Amino acid sequence: MLAAELALEHGIALSCAGGTHHAHRDFGSGFCIFNDLAVTAVGLLREGAARRILVVDADVHQGDGTAAILAGESGAFTLSIHCGDNFPARKQRSDLDVSLPRGTGDEEYLSALAESLSSTIGNFGPPDLVLYDAGVDVHEDDSLGHLCVTDEGIYRRDKVGLPAHTFFCFILKPSPPLGLTSDSFASPGPSRLSLSLTRAWRGAFRLPGTWAAGTPRI
Repeated sequence: MLAAELALEHGIALSCAGGTHHAHRDFGSGFCIFNDLAVTAVGLLREGAARRILVVDADVHQGDGTAAILAGESGAFTLSIHCGDNFPARKQRSDLDVSLPRGTGDEEYLSALAESLSSTIGNFGPPDLVLYDAGVDVHEDDSLGHLCVTDEGIYRRDKVGLPAHTFFCFILKPSPPLGLTSDSFASPGPSRLSLSLTRAWRGAFRLPGTWAAGTPRI
């Protein structure tokens, strides 16, 4: 909620402790107890702080809890792009679900995301706020994710194409039990989280710069 409020105040904010999208209204699921995305969306709509909130869930798993809680909420639109052959086994209906097959790589993933965002903006209208669940478990090195998106693909994904002046809240979450990686049980260590954070932030601001020695300029 705080990150969303800061995004509305400053244009963009980032939270590293949220995205608990599997929690439902009356039960927890998938290591998620309270659904911060849904609670934030409902709270801001009730307060009148925003009229249209778009939840873009780019985690490899469908945002089932968010979809269920926000179903029928006219001021919220839920878009989930995920691996269809993955948890949860019983999917909920988002306003728009993009179910991808195992092995989907950068170009197919990014094309599907761009098309779904364009369709969403056309049908829902420009949002006042975007809650963006930027899971990195879509990465090719995540053996439990089943997608094949590269570092470059994730960087390109996180430069999400949305209307100018859209308030934007990035959400990256460490996974239980170690809390070292951004929503991944199988990623190769804490460097994945720091890479995701840096690339998401640079992607949002289009900042120039270089990585450490031996890594490419972005």
